Amino acid sequence: MQFRSSLVTLRAAGTIPLLAAALVAAASFARPAAAETPAIDGAPLAKELLLHGFAPGSADGLMPAGAPLFVGPNAMYLTTSSGGKYSLGTIVRLVRGADAWREEVIYSFGGAGNGYGPSAGLIADRFGALYGTTENGGAGRGAGSVFKLTPVGGTWKETTLHTFDTQDNDGALPAGSLIADAAGDLFGTTRVGGGAYGQGLAFKFVPPKTPGGVWGEYALHNFTGGADGGQSESTLVADGLGNLYGTASAGGKNTALAAGTVFRLAPEKNSLSRYTFTTLHEFAGQPNDGSSPAAGVILGPGGILYGTTMDGGPGFDGTVFELVPPVKAGGAYTSYVLHGFGTSRDDTQFPLGGVVRDAYGNLYGAGNTGVGPTAGGAVYEIVL
Repeated sequence: MQFRSSLVTLRAAGTIPLLAAALVAAASFARPAAAETPAIDGAPLAKELLLHGFAPGSADGLMPAGAPLFVGPNAMYLTTSSGGKYSLGTIVRLVRGADAWREEVIYSFGGAGNGYGPSAGLIADRFGALYGTTENGGAGRGAGSVFKLTPVGGTWKETTLHTFDTQDNDGALPAGSLIADAAGDLFGTTRVGGGAYGQGLAFKFVPPKTPGGVWGEYALHNFTGGADGGQSESTLVADGLGNLYGTASAGGKNTALAAGTVFRLAPEKNSLSRYTFTTLHEFAGQPNDGSSPAAGVILGPGGILYGTTMDGGPGFDGTVFELVPPVKAGGAYTSYVLHGFGTSRDDTQFPLGGVVRDAYGNLYGAGNTGVGPTAGGAVYEIVL
C-alpha cells in the first residue's frame, strides 16, 4: 500500500454516524459562504437542516439504517432497524412540503414469518415497488430475508422473496443493500452461511417469468475466509460490463490477521449464474495499509475504486483507500492510502460507512467516533 497526499476537512457531526450517505436521512447539507457561519480550522461549516427526528416511544421507528432512496426531488424512503408498531423496524416515506418534510410510516416489520431489523437501504423498480433486505427473521431459522413492497390502492403489500437458511448452503444475515440490473435481477452479499466455510456468499436473485412465481437464487461465490476473504457486509457496485465489485471484512492472504479483501465478480458469457471471482486487494493492516472494510467501494473514472476500512492505517483507526486498475489486462491493482484516521488529535476515527464522490472528484464520508471536537463522530471531506 502506498500513500497519496490529500487534504482532509472535518465537519463535526452528531453522535455515532453509521453510514456516510445515511446522514442525509436525518439532515440536508449545503455549503454556505465562509462569512455566514463559524469555521473549524478556517474551513466553513456546512449548514445542517434537520428534516425529521426519530423519537423513542414513537411509532415511526428508531435507528435509521442505510442511505435514503430518493424518488424524484420531493420524496425519499428509508428504513429503521427498530421501533415502529412491533418494535422491529419500519419503512418510512418523507415528502417535501411547502415548509417542512412530512413523514409517513408505510410498513412496520413484525408479521409472522416475515423478516425484521433491516440494516440497509432500499432500491426501487420502474413501477414504484421497493426492495430490501432484513438481517433477522423470515420463515424457518430466521437468518434474514429479501423482501418487496408493492403499492396497492393506497397501501403497501409486503412479499418475502427469499428467506435465508444457513443449513441448506444458503447465506445468512445480509447487511448490505441490494443492487439491480436492467433485467430486474437482484444482487447482494451475506455475512455468514454459504456452504462448508460459513463465511458468507455473494448472491443473485432472478425474477420469475410469471407473476407470483418463485425467484431463482444463485450463489455467485461462497467465501472461504482465506485469500478470497469472508464475512462481507458490502453493498456491491456494478460497472458497464456487468462486473460486480465489493469488499469482505475478514480473510485475505494473511489469514492470521484476517484483514479483509476487495474483490471482483465477472460474469461469464452465456451463463446466468457463473461469475469469475478475483481478489483485487488483500489488506495488510497497520501501519501501511487498512484492515476490516465494513462498507463497499464506489467506482471512479477509469475504473478506479474508492473505499474505507474501519481499522488499520498509520493512525491505527481506519483509512480511505484508492485502488487503481492495471494498465495491462491481468496486472495487479495499485493501492494507495488517501488518509489514515487517528493521525492527528482532532481527527475522526473508525469509518463504518463508505464514501461518496462529487463532480469535482472529492470524497465524503463519516467517522464513527473520535476525540476532542469529533468525539461523537464527524463528517469528512477528502480533496484530491
